[in-house]
Amino acid sequence: MVTRRQITSSTTEAVNFAEVKDFIHLHSGTTANDAEVKACIHDATRYCEGETHRAFLTSTWKLVASSFYIDQIPLAVDLQSVTSVVYTDSNGVDQTADPSTYLVDTDSFVGSVRPTYNGCWPSTRSNTPNAVRITYTCGYGDSPSDLPSDARRAIKLMAAYYFLYRSPILTGTIVNDLPFAVDALLGHIAVPEVV
Repeated sequence: MVTRRQITSSTTEAVNFAEVKDFIHLHSGTTANDAEVKACIHDATRYCEGETHRAFLTSTWKLVASSFYIDQIPLAVDLQSVTSVVYTDSNGVDQTADPSTYLVDTDSFVGSVRPTYNGCWPSTRSNTPNAVRITYTCGYGDSPSDLPSDARRAIKLMAAYYFLYRSPILTGTIVNDLPFAVDALLGHIAVPEVV
């Protein structure tokens, strides 16, 4: 089984707080709702990243597998670098692979890591859960300006939606799905989930 999880997220939000506050039509001089707006921006970003199967701003991730299950291991769209490849060897000892023994492909649509020419992955201990751990960074870049405008706009729309419709129950209204515009915007940058 292969799993991926985020280790660290970007310390910068993908959209500007003041911009979202203005988008929601909150007076810039008031601070009563600032914490809620910030939480909505954070949640909207996670939602949009999940819908597109992408990390927007540079973040660190870890792939965990029971073995080197394939020669060319797909990691992420917008792969920036591989920090380490750690594995449990056949004696049960954790080893860090020498970077000279593998190639990192950041140019392909889905970035990957594979052994060097005529090389192969080392043997791992059988029946050992999480015998392979690959840590890597991915994302469009470090700054919100690195993001496509579609992503920034979708985050603003979702943040506004989360802020304006905080109650789980609305009475006296017609039930609607999430704003269609969000799906349309994210459709331009969405990719299939990396397996």
